[in-house]
Amino acid sequence: MRHATPWVLAALLLVCLHPAAARGGKDGEDAGLKERCARAVDMVLAQGPWQRGDSLDLCWELPSLAGLPASLEAHAEALQLRERGTGTVALRLRDGDRVVRRYTLPVRVRRWERCAVASHDLPRGALLQVTDVEERWLETTRAEGGALPNAQQVLGRRLSRMLAAGRPVMARQLEAMADIRRGEALRVTVRSGAVCITATGEALEDGCLGLPLKVRLVETGRQLEARLVAPGEAEVEVATR
Repeated sequence: MRHATPWVLAALLLVCLHPAAARGGKDGEDAGLKERCARAVDMVLAQGPWQRGDSLDLCWELPSLAGLPASLEAHAEALQLRERGTGTVALRLRDGDRVVRRYTLPVRVRRWERCAVASHDLPRGALLQVTDVEERWLETTRAEGGALPNAQQVLGRRLSRMLAAGRPVMARQLEAMADIRRGEALRVTVRSGAVCITATGEALEDGCLGLPLKVRLVETGRQLEARLVAPGEAEVEVATR
């Protein structure tokens, strides 16, 4: 869809938004009335719940206006417009205060977004590199949402689950940003009452500030359950009897 040439896109847009105009007017239809109806519906759709940056196909079709007076006024109102899927617009043709015709027009919404996707199959725990992700236009009409639009956002992040080639990278598929990585050195402070001992340690897992972290003391090789209190610093509280 995104690779269509400009003249093809223009033709598709004309057919999608104003199918009757592309096919030629029906017998007995007034071109001015048809144009007023199309403009009224377009104005309603322009105010829909669409997110900036999305590329949308909004497809609808005018009913037959054959035999209707050319002087009628067209008024449109959104009955139900969703970000994706389908919606409905009410079209009323008035002669002054009198409603001559009422129509309910179905609107089909297809949404396209630029997303960061996997360049190839990626296993759980993969640390995302430049060669692992790329940006593509994907139809997200019925997607749950949460796809990340920029490949730069995911570089250096680790996957919490496997991801197939061509699938978008979702925020929920990424592990939380770690404040320390497994194998990194840190200072470990062991406290027991008034006694405080500081030693050099090594993180045995990725960790985040304020959360428990398994560490190993370099000098003795002893493994302890610590808490990361600052970047590069962990504490171990030893209960006193």
